[in-house]
Amino acid sequence: MSAESRQPLWAALAVACLVIAALFAAFVELAIDPCAPLAAYAKYGLFSSLFVTPMLLAGRRRWTVFVLGAFILSLLLLHFVDWSTRKPFLRDFRRVEVGMTMGEVETIMGGYMKGTGWRFPRGPAPKVTGPGQPEPDMSVYGDPDDWPEFELEDAITYRHSELGAYNSDWGVVRFKDGMVVATEFLRD
Repeated sequence: MSAESRQPLWAALAVACLVIAALFAAFVELAIDPCAPLAAYAKYGLFSSLFVTPMLLAGRRRWTVFVLGAFILSLLLLHFVDWSTRKPFLRDFRRVEVGMTMGEVETIMGGYMKGTGWRFPRGPAPKVTGPGQPEPDMSVYGDPDDWPEFELEDAITYRHSELGAYNSDWGVVRFKDGMVVATEFLRD
C-alpha cells in the first residue's frame, strides 16, 4: 500500500477520532458535569485537536479545516447551550461562596425553588406490613398536601425543577451565624 493510498485511511481515522472525542465530551456534559468551565472544554479541545491534527494534515484536503472547525463548534455548543434546567442552576449555585450572607445567596439563588419538596406525615410511623398484607392506612395522617416539608438543619435547600428527572437535585447551602459555611450539590 503506497503512502498516497494510505492518506484517505489516515484522514478517516482522524475524523473518527474527532467524532469519538465529541461524543465523549457530550457524555461528560450530559451525564457527569453539565456545567464544566469553558477552560476545561478548551483544554480538551486543544488536546484532541493536537492529537489528530497531524493525521488530518497528512491528507492535505480542504475539508481538514472544516472537520476540525466542526469539532471545535460542537465543543462550544456543548458549553454554551443549556440542555436542561440543571445547567443554569449549577452555574448560579457555583457562584455561592463560603462567607456570603443569606442576602447575597438569595440575590444569586432567589429565582429557584426553596425547600426539598419532600413531605412526610406527622405522628408515629405506620406499622410495617409483610408481603400479602394490606398497605397501612395513611389517611390517619390527613391530607398529604398538609404534611410538613422535610428540612435540613442550618441549611437552605434550592431546587431548579419539579420534573421527575430533576426534582431531587438539591443545592444545599449551610449557614452558621448568618454566613455560608459550606455548599453541596446533591444530584437527583
